[in-house]
Amino acid sequence: MHTTVVCLVIDYVAHRAEWAHAGDSRLYWFRGARVIDQTRDHSVVQSMVDAGMIRSDQMRTHPNRSELRSALGTKDDELEVSASDGSCTVADGDVFLLCSDGVWEYITEEALEASLHEAASPADWLSRIEARIDEATQGKASHDNFTALTVWLSASPETTLIA
Repeated sequence: MHTTVVCLVIDYVAHRAEWAHAGDSRLYWFRGARVIDQTRDHSVVQSMVDAGMIRSDQMRTHPNRSELRSALGTKDDELEVSASDGSCTVADGDVFLLCSDGVWEYITEEALEASLHEAASPADWLSRIEARIDEATQGKASHDNFTALTVWLSASPETTLIA
């Protein structure tokens, strides 16, 4: 069995964050409701994008979209885990989204930004994401499951919101 994973660690004292992932589960980092960073998948289609064979906007619908180069359960000598480039300075109002491919397959970065801008709370944002996925998958015989967690940072760790 293979599975993907994404992990976020926040140091509230130093106002720093680091993350790591394996597979095609992603982390998105938003500031001012705009994506400022996101992880890069360990997948066949990401390799195709990197090689200039397809455009990044074709990843979501490519027939080989679900073929992974690495995931938990891969042999140790073949496992690829990527991490942030050192710790990154986070600010009050930053938002993180950790999600499986069942989320990003159906929602573009622009749509994530727009729905975040409109959301009143982390739970509201996740509800908007779920509604977009439900709408995008209506009439499909099957589609990938999806998981999402969001962290909304505030100046005080006691008021940081996680949903």
